[in-house]
Amino acid sequence: MTASTEAPEQSQLLEEKDSPWEVSSVANLVRWKASKVYFARLKVNGKLIRKSLQTKLFSVAKNRLADLVKDERNRAEQGERMVNGKMLFADATKIYLQRLDADPGIKPRTKVYRRECIKAVVKTWPGIDELDVRKINKTACIDWAARFREKGTQFKPIGALKPHQGVMCSIWCAVEKAQESSEGKDLTR
Repeated sequence: MTASTEAPEQSQLLEEKDSPWEVSSVANLVRWKASKVYFARLKVNGKLIRKSLQTKLFSVAKNRLADLVKDERNRAEQGERMVNGKMLFADATKIYLQRLDADPGIKPRTKVYRRECIKAVVKTWPGIDELDVRKINKTACIDWAARFREKGTQFKPIGALKPHQGVMCSIWCAVEKAQESSEGKDLTR
């Protein structure tokens, strides 16, 4: 071997020795040398994401990595749909339920009831999950309430008969927020 071919290999070894990260045999999986904790290191939509997998075991880290990669890619895809204005009601519902679960100010039983209300809306409004949120307007909600009233099911979510209250108001607010986000307005709340 010549000196010119040995120099790059030595510099790579030095960089690896100086780095606080150990590269594993699995893509997107690295380990912090000091604590020996595994981290996910991946790029999604050009953004570098590094998150702790909170384990020192390689086998556990591989399993958690797969879940994290899937979640991050789904989150990015969902964000693209919001920006492009192609959000389906199912996507808006998923966001609403995530925010509902994360809100500590809402009692657990209230959270359960709101989930039941969403299920009732999906059950009594055929095809709503596949509707683009831009196509759901106040008139469509009032029409659904009228169909719901005529059908006469035993489950009566709050506001099903009064479009200005309860679930109907929540649906309409969620739709308006999704429409605002598709128009490029910032929705941090």
